[in-house]
Amino acid sequence: MVETKLYTPQPNPFRAHLAIHYSLAAEGPVTLRVHDLAGHVVRTLAGGVGRSGRYAVSWNGTDDRGRELARGVYSVKLTAGTYQATRKTVVE
Repeated sequence: MVETKLYTPQPNPFRAHLAIHYSLAAEGPVTLRVHDLAGHVVRTLAGGVGRSGRYAVSWNGTDDRGRELARGVYSVKLTAGTYQATRKTVVE
């Protein structure tokens, strides 16, 4: 049985490629976003309705406009129904 979960992004810290894995127990609304330390959304990696299963998303450290983000700490946040989880990652 699959559980809804956000796994620790790898590698951490990273430069050009971050692998983000998550799983969904049931179909429903899902968002996967990257936030800066001030809490602003800098990149939306997934959104809409997700089906039950396992997912892998790659992030290259850019914002929604394709600009490279500054080095520092960012949060990856998964929201799926009532589930919310956040994992920290560092851009080198």
